Amino acid sequence: MFHADECGVCLLPFCAKTWAPKGQTPVLQEFKSREHLNLFGMISTRGDLCWQIQRLPFKAEDFEEFFTWLSTEELTNTKMLVVWDGASIHKGQPVKDFLQHNPGIIHLEALPPYCPQLNAIELLWDYLKCHKLKNRIFLNLDDLQTAVEYALHEIADDPELIRSFFTKSSVSFL
Repeated sequence: MFHADECGVCLLPFCAKTWAPKGQTPVLQEFKSREHLNLFGMISTRGDLCWQIQRLPFKAEDFEEFFTWLSTEELTNTKMLVVWDGASIHKGQPVKDFLQHNPGIIHLEALPPYCPQLNAIELLWDYLKCHKLKNRIFLNLDDLQTAVEYALHEIADDPELIRSFFTKSSVSFL
């Protein structure tokens, strides 16, 4: 079983509490920008993580391409159940066409509306932003993308961490 969703990561820093010598308040110098990266990811109860990063908003065609790639990968040598929210782009014609032309490979199950707390990948996005990217300044999207990719590779190398996102009581399947 996979949990999937999109996420945005912007250039503005994710600030968190930190320490500093007494009397020396830490200061982050940053500039304001609305530029951001769009991420789509899937995590499995086995501890797998796969993702896609792009600068343009996701469209239904992007999910069709992602599912086509995913269905050829070794980690998905069996049928897949993908749990995600009911966003309109998830119901687009390219996704429907993929499912029709590839019956039985992927079964999509939509979560109830306005229930992100039921999706385990939301915990991964929170971990990425609040632990891996916190208190860091990125001056451009290239630097941000490099940091995000590095952090996602680190997370992907820790299947136990990924499985732990499924242990929260609201999404617990383990």
